[in-house]
Amino acid sequence: MEQPAATGRRLQLIVEHGWVVENLHQLGPGSMYHLAYATAHTDPQVLDDIRNGLLGPGAYAEIVLLQEGHLHPVGAVEISQINDYLSYVRFDFRLLELKDDVPPPPQGARLLCRYV
Repeated sequence: MEQPAATGRRLQLIVEHGWVVENLHQLGPGSMYHLAYATAHTDPQVLDDIRNGLLGPGAYAEIVLLQEGHLHPVGAVEISQINDYLSYVRFDFRLLELKDDVPPPPQGARLLCRYV
């Protein structure tokens, strides 16, 4: 399976909710977690790669916090499973690394998923 990194792309999972970042830090590296994204908030190329078997378990991704138009690195993860439910996609992953200097996000936002 060709992973995004092999093509020079990084899978980026964007969060805008402070409780997500807090949960990740409470769990810590080595823990399992998941994020779900509506297909309307997911890059069509990411969806195509999932549905064509080009993106799956073993892929690496970065989690970033979107705050006031700026992206702040939160951590690195390894995807363990991807479930495509047509209207949304769920990414299960293992936390590999977390950054300590993440500012708190604004309230009332959404999750995004894309390649960069």
